[in-house]
Amino acid sequence: MVDMAMEEGGSNESCGSRVNENTTSPGSVLQGRQQQQRMQQKLEVYNEILRRLKETNHEEANLPGFDDHLWTHFNRLPARYALDVNVERAEDVLMHKRLLHLAHDPANRPAIEVRLVQVHPTSDDNSADFILPDSPSKEAAQRKSVHPPPAFGSSPNLEALALEANKFDDQDGDNSVHANSKFFKPMHEITFSSDDRPKLLSQLTSVLAHIGLNIQEAHAFSTLDGYSLDVFVVDGWPYEAWSNHRSSSPTSDHEKSKIKYDPDHVAIPNDVTDVWEIDPKHLKFENKVASGSYGDLYKGTYYSQEVAIKILKPERVNSDLQKEFAQEVYIMRKVRHKNVVQFIGACTKLPSLCIVTDFYLFISFQVVKVADFGVARVKAQTGVMTAETGTYRWMAPEVIEHKPYDHKADVFSFGIVLWELLTGKLPYEYLTPLQAAVGVVQKELRPTIPKNTQPKLAELLEKTWKQDPALRPDFSEIIEILQQIAKEVPLLGAMHAHVRYHQKITTSHVPWNHHHHLSHRQQPLPYLSQPTSHPLNLSTKWNNFKCLAAISKQAQRFFSAVLPTVATRDTSATNRLIKKFVASSPKSIALDALSHLLSPDSTHHPLLYLLTLPLYLKISEASWFSWNPKLVAQVVVLLDKQGLDKELKALMSETVSRLQFKERELVLFYCNLIGFNSKHNWVRGFDDSYSRLNQFVSDSNSVYVKKQGYKAMISGLCEMGRAREAEDLIGEMRERGLKPTLFEFRCVLYGYGRLGLFKDMERILDKMESGEIEVDTVCANMVLASYGAHNALPEMGLWLRKMKTLGIPLSIRTCNSVLNSCPTIMALMRNLDASYPVSIQELLKILSEEEAMLVKELTESSVLKEATKWDTSEGKLDLHGMHLGSAYVMMLQWMEETRNRLSDGEHVIPAEITVVCGSGNHSTVRGESPVKSMITEIMAQTRSPMRIDRKNIGCFVAKGNVIKKWLC
Repeated sequence: MVDMAMEEGGSNESCGSRVNENTTSPGSVLQGRQQQQRMQQKLEVYNEILRRLKETNHEEANLPGFDDHLWTHFNRLPARYALDVNVERAEDVLMHKRLLHLAHDPANRPAIEVRLVQVHPTSDDNSADFILPDSPSKEAAQRKSVHPPPAFGSSPNLEALALEANKFDDQDGDNSVHANSKFFKPMHEITFSSDDRPKLLSQLTSVLAHIGLNIQEAHAFSTLDGYSLDVFVVDGWPYEAWSNHRSSSPTSDHEKSKIKYDPDHVAIPNDVTDVWEIDPKHLKFENKVASGSYGDLYKGTYYSQEVAIKILKPERVNSDLQKEFAQEVYIMRKVRHKNVVQFIGACTKLPSLCIVTDFYLFISFQVVKVADFGVARVKAQTGVMTAETGTYRWMAPEVIEHKPYDHKADVFSFGIVLWELLTGKLPYEYLTPLQAAVGVVQKELRPTIPKNTQPKLAELLEKTWKQDPALRPDFSEIIEILQQIAKEVPLLGAMHAHVRYHQKITTSHVPWNHHHHLSHRQQPLPYLSQPTSHPLNLSTKWNNFKCLAAISKQAQRFFSAVLPTVATRDTSATNRLIKKFVASSPKSIALDALSHLLSPDSTHHPLLYLLTLPLYLKISEASWFSWNPKLVAQVVVLLDKQGLDKELKALMSETVSRLQFKERELVLFYCNLIGFNSKHNWVRGFDDSYSRLNQFVSDSNSVYVKKQGYKAMISGLCEMGRAREAEDLIGEMRERGLKPTLFEFRCVLYGYGRLGLFKDMERILDKMESGEIEVDTVCANMVLASYGAHNALPEMGLWLRKMKTLGIPLSIRTCNSVLNSCPTIMALMRNLDASYPVSIQELLKILSEEEAMLVKELTESSVLKEATKWDTSEGKLDLHGMHLGSAYVMMLQWMEETRNRLSDGEHVIPAEITVVCGSGNHSTVRGESPVKSMITEIMAQTRSPMRIDRKNIGCFVAKGNVIKKWLC
């Protein structure tokens, strides 16, 4: 779980004044007591660390002011740091303090410390060597360790792993070490410190996985001043002798834990070290990703981190659903694994129950991760369970019959999931769930395996579906079979990774409910939107390509037809379809299809990326094609991400050769490379293109080349979250006689703002003012967006007033930035079944004081006037470019303003009045417009006479006199 340090308020008081703080939050006495308890524990840990360092006569501990410096270190990090850190390793705290200090200098980033550690196992119930946590025998065992323990103690996962390793040694008959001083499993602890930025944790995780390290535990902290401390315990180091050991199930007494409820909160089985409760006001919602009968899934941000937010629908919450919710939170906060999405936290206050995880895109990282534990249970040590949990279509017979069951029930369910991946169909789709259950138990009904299925895979499916659990294979056997199949069928190469976690968790596939689950066939989640492997039988229906809705139908049909040939590696068929598509398509459609593959924002089947190069090459042969270095730069980035080094070098060589005597065009090519690498967040490609461009700029005497180069490098660094380096480049520009422009300052301004470094952002504003660089509407909107991203509503209000004082005009984007940050308005927009307040006065009554102030500032501006036309022929409100919140507030203000105009006798009555919502005749996006849906609801609530225009479905129209009767 990732805790943000900002939760603690960030006080820098002296350590001696901490105990008597009033930390009780206004909304919850319980939360206040818990926070006070954590603060007390934090102080106790600090005192214990300080005592140990002074008793050991540590050199740094004897320096003047060390006590306060140490407290500052604890205070800049979240509470969980103090609660998790191993007090017996006091010197580790100094190491963390040193790394964070080193990270202040960009030249030292990331500051890294690597060391060997040893984990002391817990014992199972039958162990004769059981060691109590605080017993002298455990301390003795640690003293005899070859290596120190991890800095943050040992989770059940790590201790179980060490226990399994010991059992493994015992079975091998290795008695060379005395039983009371066993050689416990060594691992590596890797500690990183750098400047904090979005997606940093995901990037570090990906790097460690890429070099072959298995992350067994991770602790991630963000400091108040914008730095990160990330600690990973890993195995799989090349020279370790432990790489072949299997990890065992973490034991838990979860089954004995009782989940209690009160009218306000869902109580989760707890221990004092957990700090995972999330304050909803720090969550910013973006777009809805999926929806079901029991819950909705949103993409959003928590402070500066992209997150997925799963919300239970309040009207669906009952005791059973609360129990499943509590169970999922309990498991997700205990499970840390590279193939499980990162648990950030949860809100347990009714009715706003939600779970927040890392927003993980399978398409971007190509690593499968478990995203849901809605009906999961931590495996009991006896291995036998009896309570039914899951959905009938996936249940093993013994579960359906309420008989005792073990992990072999998961083997059966896994076989059903494997069949789904193979066919893309719902199991027993023509039967009701209950009919399917009866058939499975009484008639041994199973899904039909396609005739063209790979024989070994078909045999594996049949084995997993045996009626007798004892005849089903173990997951270890399944992994071996899948690995063997992967050698014969490359497309199955990643599938076996999906199985590994079933050895630790018993789960039955579906989230938060038993029958009305969020079907991945109907609502694909972005971070699990594709199966672990790509199906062999790809008779894919068009509803799998909803993500392509914004491109032409011709391109959609092409992608639908070509995907099966790519999946089966039928190169000749793929090339034939590409040739036919390019030959039969106009220039705009062919380039549109290629742009869709190249865009970092598009979401499509990952196999379609393989079309990028062949489609580009075929398009480049067309008579209408004109060579474009910007397009080439996009292709280069995709080739680099796909690891096609040979093709990448060939295309780069051709491009540089073509442009070697055209310095201006070559620098633009390098600039585009930096830009597209940063948009894809592709670190390796960005660093390489940055080095190329930096060298090219240094070697050139052209002022144009230097200006364009610095412009691209500064923009790219800010996009990658490296605003400090970008600011250094502005200084370098001045040293080389180049005057920084408004563009460079905008980039750095927003670069700091996105990271939540507001003091640095304000410092850049001061620099702009002293350098006589005007702060325009674009800059002002960047400041507002930055405050909004971090829920700093009071600061947004102050900045809006400052804009008015400075005479900076507000724009539609200003409204979007401000209203997207108002939680009450966003909650209204998300709840499509809710009744909207239909006047500004009604809206202000339900808003918080801060939100109301922001809405008043906007309604007093000229934004509505600029979006409105009013003359004798037509009165028109144009909502183009407005997000939902902005369109809603502008609509309410327009209704009020229109009522005043029609009733004051000073304004003409237009012949016709129109409200333009978009998605009409001139829209490139097909599908229902959210703005139009919202306006339709307001029209219905107010009994408006306005109707959809027959000539343009994106507009509502009515006669002026009719509108007057309605409003006046």
